[in-house]
Amino acid sequence: MGHVSSACTAPKREPNSCFKCGSQGHQRKDCPRLRPTSRQLTEGTTHKEIGWIAESSSLAPTYEVKIKLEVNDVEISATLDSGSPISLISEHILPVNVIISPYTRKFQFDGVNQSKLNILGELKQNVSVNSIKIPITFYVVPENTINSICLLGRDFLSYDGIQVKFQGNNVYIDVKSTLVEEPIG
Repeated sequence: MGHVSSACTAPKREPNSCFKCGSQGHQRKDCPRLRPTSRQLTEGTTHKEIGWIAESSSLAPTYEVKIKLEVNDVEISATLDSGSPISLISEHILPVNVIISPYTRKFQFDGVNQSKLNILGELKQNVSVNSIKIPITFYVVPENTINSICLLGRDFLSYDGIQVKFQGNNVYIDVKSTLVEEPIG
């Protein structure tokens, strides 16, 4: 989350190498740098590793944009997430009378921690960003499923009519300019 690979300033890593340390001997989930260096276990106890915590200063900034939904004509903050193939919206932000289409697909999406997303339904919306209307299918999720009320995934970021630029801690969304070529001769 935070930026697209073409805008990444980190050095390129070798294929199939660890995302944490760059070594080719293991993957990130098995990286020794993620494990504590000392453990205090009393005799006869067992432990189970349940995850990892990243220091907040090492995390990339989140990019947020103001969008307006047609369904309630309210401006909300949405987080851009290049790691998500889909866009999500929390059910509690939607008006009570909004009609959500049932989610009928046979496959399910996984969250960042490999947990299955509980998708309540789908909502097709035109969202306005900088006066640009973009059609998006939101997958509606229960409150507290995502860290923001709205997450715009790669379906938004790769929309053909817009250009998204990340510069420092800022994100710029504009209409994609098209070059019109005059025929020669």
